[in-house]
Amino acid sequence: MAAAAALGDNSNPLVYSSDSECEDLLGSLSLGEIENWDKVEESEVDPITPVEVFEIIRRLRDPEHPTLSLEQLRVVTPEQIQVTNGVTDGITRIDVEFTPTIPTCSVATLIGLTIRTKLQKCVCGANGNVKINVNIKEGTHDQEEQVNKQLNDKERCQAAIENPNLQKVLLQSGPFPSTEVPSCSSHLL
Repeated sequence: MAAAAALGDNSNPLVYSSDSECEDLLGSLSLGEIENWDKVEESEVDPITPVEVFEIIRRLRDPEHPTLSLEQLRVVTPEQIQVTNGVTDGITRIDVEFTPTIPTCSVATLIGLTIRTKLQKCVCGANGNVKINVNIKEGTHDQEEQVNKQLNDKERCQAAIENPNLQKVLLQSGPFPSTEVPSCSSHLL
């Protein structure tokens, strides 16, 4: 009994496998492969998948409910993500639809900007030819058309991201790989 107590109450806990395809993929890589990730030639980079896009954005926090993720609130789901890897033009198109929790959601634009910013930070470094579209799911918000127009206007996006107050809000929505909020890079379409 004393030996078991020294090791802790449960010295052999049950460990469950992850439901996450992305986490399974990372778990199968060696430390050397992960450390040299940024040295991979562009021709060796596999096309991004909708599951990987979901893994990138699912843990973002809702601005109104900062203890809850967009996934927990079903604001984003894997079914709302489409990726088209352009064979002929070399452009990867990522389309993300999100569903605000209510039709009058006052932070819908902020949610969309957070999704766009996270994807720019995580996806565009590996592949410079990326077009990201973030839209509210049709029929789920009272100002859907207006918000969608703002979210997909490159100049408005850039101006919003450069605003220091908004940068703080975006960082609080994290998790971002660094403390720097990305700008809309010129290579984004």
